[in-house]
Amino acid sequence: MDGRWMGRRMGRWLWGICAIAAIALTGCVDYGVTVRFQDANHGEIVQRVALGDRWVTLGDSLAAPWRTALERQAETLGGQVRSPDPQELWLSIPFANGADLVEKFEALLKTLAPTEGDRAPAQPPIRVALHQQNFGIAVRNDLTLEADLRSLASLTVDGQILVGAESLLQSSFALAAPLIIPGTSTGPLTQGGDRVTWPLEPGTLNHIEAVFWVPSWLGIGAIAIALICGLGVVLRDRIQG
Repeated sequence: MDGRWMGRRMGRWLWGICAIAAIALTGCVDYGVTVRFQDANHGEIVQRVALGDRWVTLGDSLAAPWRTALERQAETLGGQVRSPDPQELWLSIPFANGADLVEKFEALLKTLAPTEGDRAPAQPPIRVALHQQNFGIAVRNDLTLEADLRSLASLTVDGQILVGAESLLQSSFALAAPLIIPGTSTGPLTQGGDRVTWPLEPGTLNHIEAVFWVPSWLGIGAIAIALICGLGVVLRDRIQG
């Protein structure tokens, strides 16, 4: 993808948020994406954005178009948006399997990329790939995520660096699943329980790999039915014999 954070327009909105935060000395924007798998056929994508304390008075005009885009996309993808307070926004989108996850993840980001004239929307810089292997009672998932945030190196005014991006924007990707085996990544990670979180560093090309296993209740059910049927046949033969 072309290395723009949520497309150029989304980048401008994020940097507008960061600029307001810098002027108001209120701290950074906290942005996180979590992919949560309950099993092979149930999961959800969760996005969270938390803003500075004075955002209500300084930044609502910048947040309004972005909030509207998220709400529209959540409705299109069968999800929902909630806002516990004016400075925090949560978006949840359910998915049915690995292919549905990748499709909805890409659709969510593409909607936030800009369209210029007759040109197609710019591709956002986050790419997710998921390879699955079904072993009957469980599914092995090989996840790869690349986030190209090199265009978010610093906040500049007239070519002068005002502040580094890392001091205004904190972003992360998290994976929640029954069994996770972290693989190669470009940065440190934190792991607790069934959740692993990787920071996404502005100004760099972030690469994340992980293997995780989830139960396949359809496969478990099919095996259980086959065993019950087999046991029934054995008992019938013994009774008739």
